[in-house]
Amino acid sequence: MLKSFIIISFTTIAITSGNKYQKFFTEDYDNGLKILEKYDKRFSFICNNFKVPPNYVKSIVFPETIRYNTFKDFFETSSLELLYISNGSEAVDFSIGYFQMKPSFIEELEVAVKNSSDYLKEKYKSVYSFNKESVKDRRIIRLERLKNIDCQITYICCFFDLLNFEYPNLKENETEMIQFYSSAYNFGFKKPPEKIKAWSKVKAFPYGSSFDGEQFSYSELSLHFLQK
Repeated sequence: MLKSFIIISFTTIAITSGNKYQKFFTEDYDNGLKILEKYDKRFSFICNNFKVPPNYVKSIVFPETIRYNTFKDFFETSSLELLYISNGSEAVDFSIGYFQMKPSFIEELEVAVKNSSDYLKEKYKSVYSFNKESVKDRRIIRLERLKNIDCQITYICCFFDLLNFEYPNLKENETEMIQFYSSAYNFGFKKPPEKIKAWSKVKAFPYGSSFDGEQFSYSELSLHFLQK
């Protein structure tokens, strides 16, 4: 009887939590799920190729699929791309695609994996390798990759593996791992770990920390997706 009560109670909590997020984000929540469902086979194929659990990487980017539907019209402008090609991410940085990756994030990822272990360098050679030498040509290629779903999933796998390499002890606790990894994705994986951990509790999604209304932490949405 006690065992049944615990199972029923947990299920009730999960359903209530899910309704809360769906009520807040309305159709954007469902559209986010549809994006991940649409590319489920690509996630499975690419993640299995890199030996990364698909549900982990999906949970990390799930909140961004919600935000993509909210802000996609604002970010989809060719003028920002032209500014980036000419002047780099220092001059203009903007989110691209379903997972709302920024060029600066990819640039950091390229450097990080190139400076990591020999195993990861070989595994993710496609992330930092270019067939062009000029800086502008590489920026063009980087933007093309950011618009390609297979490349986006590869980037997330690389990000996940890099954090596994940097923080091996976090793998012992799935909840803490996803909270930290998703916060690092949202906040910046080059930030000090104590600041990333603190950010996991900050309710600033999706409108930012200056917004006074109801919001959620990025990590709680990631964890919700993983556990639902």
